[in-house]
Amino acid sequence: MKKIDLRGRSCPFPVIETKKYLEQEIKKLYVLLDSTTARGNVSKLAHSYKYSVNIKEEAQQYCLYLAKGKTEVSSEQSCVNLSGSKVASAKAILITSELLGQGCEELGKIIIRAFLYALAENDVLPEQIFFLNSRIKLTVKRSPVLSILRELEEKGVEILVCGTCLDYYNLKEKLAVGKSTNMYDIAQVLMSKENIIL
Repeated sequence: MKKIDLRGRSCPFPVIETKKYLEQEIKKLYVLLDSTTARGNVSKLAHSYKYSVNIKEEAQQYCLYLAKGKTEVSSEQSCVNLSGSKVASAKAILITSELLGQGCEELGKIIIRAFLYALAENDVLPEQIFFLNSRIKLTVKRSPVLSILRELEEKGVEILVCGTCLDYYNLKEKLAVGKSTNMYDIAQVLMSKENIIL
């Protein structure tokens, strides 16, 4: 039986890591978690791959025993759509904010990183991701998401960064992933394709 310890890892990491093993069709998998959210999301994912799930709780930790077999597939979605089936997605993503969502700044930074990580692991990818305003800082040297953006680029996603914004923040020489673009090109793409603005 394969064992994986995913304690202390925030969403979507436990789902993505478990998915990698389920895709290998391992007959039995033991997953150790310490979050009720992760427990629910991993359980739903396992059901979508037709694994049975047996959960044992010990001192606020959850031991999930996953076994390949016939189960009812859950219709509910996990924190990210990682069920293995291709779904329609936006062709372009525009990232403009320092944070993802409103509220706690620290949480916003964690969420944007989790979103990009989940996106890189998804089966369906956008054609382009645009970075504007202070969000261009994600594309320069020492960015906490640099490796994720490079992985997306290697998978064929165009990383396009506002040139005016790079100049404004004096970061043109520090651009480490993607290429500089202009507002005319950004406007053309956004008017011609489906897009998501974050």
